[in-house]
Amino acid sequence: MDQRLAGIYLVMKELGGFSLNSFDDRLFLQKTIYLLQILGVDLRFRFSWYLRGPYSNALTQCAFEIDVSDTLKSNFDKLKLRPEVLQVL
Repeated sequence: MDQRLAGIYLVMKELGGFSLNSFDDRLFLQKTIYLLQILGVDLRFRFSWYLRGPYSNALTQCAFEIDVSDTLKSNFDKLKLRPEVLQVL
């Protein structure tokens, strides 16, 4: 199981839900994961600067992989974030 995929899903779920339906949802995802990494939660994404701030193409690809797979979501729902990640959130 890819830990990056699980990390994205669980973080976003903890913050109110995983959604890629709108541009604002995707922007929120990018900025959230970027800020978490700055705060020490290593989700292993590299960011560059784009028009609206930090952007990771790999993060976008992983997020869409999660979005289309109910099996992944079901598997990830059985997992929990570590207490130190919850504290940062």
